[in-house]
This record gives sequence, C-alpha cells and structure tokens, in this order.
Amino acid sequence: MKEFEFGKKLYNIRVEKGLSQKELAEKLNVTNKAVSKWENGNAMPTLSTLINLCELLDIEIGDLIISKNKKEKSVHKIAITGGPCSGKSTALSWLQKEFTKKGYMVLFVPETASELIVGGVAPWTIDKMDNFESYILKLQIGKEKIFEESAKHIDNYDKILIVCDRGTIDCKAYMSEGEFKKSLKRLNTNEVELKDRYDAVFH
Repeated sequence: MKEFEFGKKLYNIRVEKGLSQKELAEKLNVTNKAVSKWENGNAMPTLSTLINLCELLDIEIGDLIISKNKKEKSVHKIAITGGPCSGKSTALSWLQKEFTKKGYMVLFVPETASELIVGGVAPWTIDKMDNFESYILKLQIGKEKIFEESAKHIDNYDKILIVCDRGTIDCKAYMSEGEFKKSLKRLNTNEVELKDRYDAVFH
C-alpha cells in the first residue's frame, strides 16, 4: 500500500480520536516529526510501532494498511483503420460484442474526417488538403484525450476499451512527408508519440 494512502487514513483517524500529532507521538514514545512523516506519506512506522499505534487508536491493522478504494481501472486504446470495404465497420461491431461479453465497457471515438465533412469543413471547402488533414489530426488528438479522461470516471466497469475509428497516423496518407512533419511540429509531437498512443493498431 502506498505510504500516502496510509498517511491519509492515519490523519483522519487521529483527528476523529481528538489527538494532536504531539499527543499521539508522546503516547507512542516517538517524535512529533515521525508522526508528521507518516501522515505526509514520507515514511512508515515499524511493525511493532504499527501494532502499538492500532492498539492506542483502538482499530484493526487492516483499517490502516488495506486500501478500500475502488479497483484501479484498466484502460486500453486501439485504432481500427483501412480503406473502403476493408471490413472496418464489421470489426467495430465485433469488438463491441466480444469485449462486452468479457466485461469491458467499450467506448468508440467516431471517425474525425466524417464529422468535419458533415459539419462543412471538407477538402473542397478548405484551401489546401494539408490544412484539412491538420485539422483532422488536431481534433483526433483532442477527442482521444477526452475519451481517456472520461474512461477514468465511468462507474461499474473496471475494464475499459477505447476503440478509435481511424487513428492519428491516417492523416499521413493524404499529406506529403514535409506537410506531415510540419503538422506534427505545430502540435508539438512526433510520429513515434502518435503511434505510442495506442496499445494496438489493426488494419
């Protein structure tokens, strides 16, 4: 268990018992500084001191050292890509069905290019293709961040799978090498970082 969690619990119990750090230290025959370190997460008491501490506070050792927090969520993110009629839609449907059976909450990041085009931002309305692709890349990164953050706050599921309908590297197919690098520089990222955003990419 992390020292910080232990310290937070100790602080709350000490306050509930109406004891100051100094009073607790005197009863345990340790320094006030030692108690302060425990509560700040900078140190842990020895086993013998821990036993005395629990006796003094009239609590079980488990009340201090066993975390009652929710199980840490397992969040994974993958990208599905491919050309027209490549089976992408079928794959997305299969993923939702199969991973739901395995107890996952499946989140879908919709295709960014389609969203922009439907909204009127399209290759035929923007002056240059590389500008359009840069907009896709910027929005894709932003959407993925929102989905990742949202996944941490979803109740009743410990396992989350985020499925991206196309990923950040898709833009590269519609830009020259120079244009792609220029877009990455504007976003303060690089191709390796974009690839590392995913646990897997399926074509």
